[in-house]
Amino acid sequence: MKRSVRSDAAPETLVPLMLKLKDRKARGKPVIVAVAGGSGDGKGYLIERLAERLDAALGAPGGAVAVLSLDDYYVGVDRMRAEGIPHFDRPEALDLGLAAAQLAKARIGRALKIPRYDFASGERAGEQDFVPRTFVLVDGLFALRHPDLLALADLKVFVRSDHDSSMLRRLFRDAGPNGRTRQSSREVLEQYFTTVWPSKKDFIDPTAAEADIIVESCYDPAVEAHRAGPVQYQLKARGFRADDHVAGLCGAVRLGSSVRQTDRFMRPKTREHRGEILRLRMENGEVLLTYKGPFLSGTDGARHGTSPIALPSDAMRWFTDDYETMATFTKRRTLFLAGDVVVARDEFDLMGNWFEVRAGDASHLTAMRRVIDRLCPQEPVETKSYFELWKERVPASLSAT
Repeated sequence: MKRSVRSDAAPETLVPLMLKLKDRKARGKPVIVAVAGGSGDGKGYLIERLAERLDAALGAPGGAVAVLSLDDYYVGVDRMRAEGIPHFDRPEALDLGLAAAQLAKARIGRALKIPRYDFASGERAGEQDFVPRTFVLVDGLFALRHPDLLALADLKVFVRSDHDSSMLRRLFRDAGPNGRTRQSSREVLEQYFTTVWPSKKDFIDPTAAEADIIVESCYDPAVEAHRAGPVQYQLKARGFRADDHVAGLCGAVRLGSSVRQTDRFMRPKTREHRGEILRLRMENGEVLLTYKGPFLSGTDGARHGTSPIALPSDAMRWFTDDYETMATFTKRRTLFLAGDVVVARDEFDLMGNWFEVRAGDASHLTAMRRVIDRLCPQEPVETKSYFELWKERVPASLSAT
């Protein structure tokens, strides 16, 4: 019978099974474990934890596990164009036959030359050595799809996650100059919603039927959100000052014209956002997505988050089926700069007038406090998000539209 375990308990289930399989193997013949699942579902994290446990069990630091990544078997963008393969999330974008043929040699303990794929260029970049060890873990979207790969596996594992968790992991992993693919955040999201997620449902999720064990990937925002972006500190208080008063009280300089913003706060239908914020903002005809992680314990209003990501004008439809709206509100925002501190004067339709001051470093907290105290001397200072303040102050009947 197929077993299902949570990812936080998966090593305790899988490692004893793998050690038993090792004891049945002839000397020099590795145990083959296929680990499949969608992009961003947590396969890599699971494999890292398994390797740590197996190394410890065998007393072989860094020496018990060899990982064969099916990503290295992508055929490359030139061949994809020539053969009419539309995108990277289809099985034919990889040479799974070659992977199976090479795994068959690794299964009898032979060292190999395998392809090396470069995500930045989209092409293979020569070869690399692959030396089988006691355990060979096959990591890939389609590790349970090709019949020859299935026939070679001693244990078959499928890692499953929800839509929102996969999307966020992919965004944090791939975007930016230090990301795996070095795409822009917009490119990562467009690719995810237009090809990755549909292909996962069509080509990857059905292979869970082949698995011996299904691992339900647990998304922990306290672990994941630190990769979203730098820390930002924010303080808020109620109040209103005209431009000249803002300049006189804290030496702030106005930055451009006021803008009207409509903020829509979303949550996935399949899991709870525990202290996280996923916000779609409509501003000057643009759709801007921002993710903010939970507040960091022991800090003064600090959390990791992405910069606003400009999306296509029709991107709202991406969130229609799998997300629900928690609140929508409109405000007029005017930005000022006071040294290293950004000051926003926010005039809400239903929540009154507020100031928000923010900076990206704890060293600016004293200056932030000084600014907020001068602008709003009689008001309590809040470290909560506007969404949390909105929930406290606006009737539920007006919160979601």
